[in-house]
Amino acid sequence: MQGEYEAEHSTPYCRGKSVIELGSGIGLTGTVASIIGADIIMTDKPALIDLITHNLEKNTVGKLVHGSAAPFLWGSPNNFGRDFDIILAADLTYEIEDIPVLINTFLSLSNNNTQIWLAYGKERFAMGAFFDQVQKFFYKVEKVPTHQLILDDVDFPISTIEIVKLRKIVK
Repeated sequence: MQGEYEAEHSTPYCRGKSVIELGSGIGLTGTVASIIGADIIMTDKPALIDLITHNLEKNTVGKLVHGSAAPFLWGSPNNFGRDFDIILAADLTYEIEDIPVLINTFLSLSNNNTQIWLAYGKERFAMGAFFDQVQKFFYKVEKVPTHQLILDDVDFPISTIEIVKLRKIVK
């Protein structure tokens, strides 16, 4: 698997960082982050936590990882006992009415140095509204050029995906 090769042959930014992933789904992104050295908590709806934990365990056999899964719904209090260096978020903006809750979740999980790595499909109609609302609290640090991604095994056009890094506006 390309992701596993990259995990073992690179010095990724998230190594040794405190990371939380929102909407982990099956746990693929968080599992790769754990393999490359992140101290990660993968979160999603309670019904998915056993699946995320199973996939993490099956895909990290024999590897020293710092990963776990926990139920967490947007808008819930931050009961993790810490804020995070990095928040990973992919394909979370389907409905415009969910945007304020997502932004408040980002705020509760972050500190002034947290980076939010946000990936989304360009076709998501809610992204315009998201960026309109999020700019009150966060600014866009940079757009990650998709030509820097190594995606040899992907069968869809990468040009439909955007990845940006956000940082909190410090007042």
